[in-house]
Amino acid sequence: MNSVHQVAQAVAPDSRVVYVDHDPGVLAHSRNLLQGNDRAAIIGRDLRDPAGILADPQLRALLDFGQPVAVLMVAVLHFISDEEDPHGLVASLMDPMPAGSFLVVSHFTADSYAQADVAAQEYENATSALHSRRRSQVIRFFSGYEMTAPGSVVWTPQWRRGVDGAEDDPELAAHPGRALFWCGVGRKVTAGRPEDLPPVTAPPAAARPADLPPATMRPADFPPPPVAAPGPAVPFFGAPVAADRVSAPDYPQLRADIPNVARMYDYMLGGKDHYPADRAAAQRTFAVLGEDVVRGTAQQNRQFLGRAVRYLAAQLGIRQFLDIGTGLPTMNSVHEVTRLVAPDSRVVYVDNDAVVLAHARDMLNAVDGTVITRHDLRDPEAIVADPQVRALLNFGEPVAVLLIAILHFIADADDPAALVARLMAVMPPGSCLVISHLTAEHYTHADRAAEVYADTTPGLHLRSRAAIEALFGGLPLLAPGELVYTADWHPDEDTAPASAPGGSSMLCGIAFKP
Repeated sequence: MNSVHQVAQAVAPDSRVVYVDHDPGVLAHSRNLLQGNDRAAIIGRDLRDPAGILADPQLRALLDFGQPVAVLMVAVLHFISDEEDPHGLVASLMDPMPAGSFLVVSHFTADSYAQADVAAQEYENATSALHSRRRSQVIRFFSGYEMTAPGSVVWTPQWRRGVDGAEDDPELAAHPGRALFWCGVGRKVTAGRPEDLPPVTAPPAAARPADLPPATMRPADFPPPPVAAPGPAVPFFGAPVAADRVSAPDYPQLRADIPNVARMYDYMLGGKDHYPADRAAAQRTFAVLGEDVVRGTAQQNRQFLGRAVRYLAAQLGIRQFLDIGTGLPTMNSVHEVTRLVAPDSRVVYVDNDAVVLAHARDMLNAVDGTVITRHDLRDPEAIVADPQVRALLNFGEPVAVLLIAILHFIADADDPAALVARLMAVMPPGSCLVISHLTAEHYTHADRAAEVYADTTPGLHLRSRAAIEALFGGLPLLAPGELVYTADWHPDEDTAPASAPGGSSMLCGIAFKP
């Protein structure tokens, strides 16, 4: 809430804002939120490379260095070590700025609270260490600047607090140093030299807006899949895949103002990666079915996934998992569950949501035997043709295909049963198909919940037990040998019963390919 462009453009709609960050999750969320705002952008750069920031083409296209610029370094400089010369970095950024530009800094300190240095040690294992600095060191950032009122570096609650109204925390008002942050705003009085700006350069490959590698290659480019033991060749859908089936699909840019099912599900599970539109849509489903039912459905489904993966790894000895429509990372992800049983398991996640991909790539960084790739279930050939998938999964050995709470987002017009059949056709004998699917058989008002999803990206398509059974394409179901509610599939002692809220909203089963 109250991001810089929201505050600035509420006062002056023609304000232009460039955000800078190098975190892939931040970049994905921000690009989503800024979609459609032609006066705001985010660039993937690092503060420790000020020349790279100033040379970025998006920044140069949006900002006019012939006019004053406000450079905001709010709660960031304390992540720069002394060896990296934070004062020199600030000077490098500010030198080209014209007179009348402003520098805004807030900085962590232990000046008023000695124990803060102990707390800062917790950041030693984080992505960036935390470096406390004294007030005199923060003042140095403003050397040669004209300080705005109150005229110096002060505690954050003391900087023009009266503009916002009376302090609502009497303790903080009496002891502003408890805020642990020094801050100040300085006006640059010396002339800048825009002509000395570095030449425009393209952003580094890892920070490009299209931060996803090409989805597929030509079949002739496929690396040979690893083969653990001699066996018959596995057909690739019986024939070579046409070139237009393996080209990178043109996915629409997701928007924060349109509810997204992955983010709604994250909210239902108690996660944090969602926007107001997602929460509002989820709340509408709460109004129809009850919050306890909706959240219970999501939790029971997630627990079923964990039990199913554990069963496949421990009881059936499956070591390869293809999880399609994985959604936002949460606790007990597939690779975490299966590796408790079999550390050599290999897991491929598939999704087409840019935010999901950014989070998952961050989470899976340096986790051997796992990958996430960008595809849509409605193009199963492209999924199996993906070189990352082919490099990680051996289609000469059984694969567990996980379609957890995804097929009810595929319309009848897209023929979900045929999509599943095409996907399973390439899987070798011994593979398993795992499906969970929402049904309206128990909750008479569930069809009203489907109306809520009419505003989401794919819509919601509830199906009967018979229709869900048809999705398995005649493959035999493992014990209990029929579709059951998620709570009834091999429940653990702590599994809530199907009679619990949400327990009878979703049918599930595991089929075996002979």
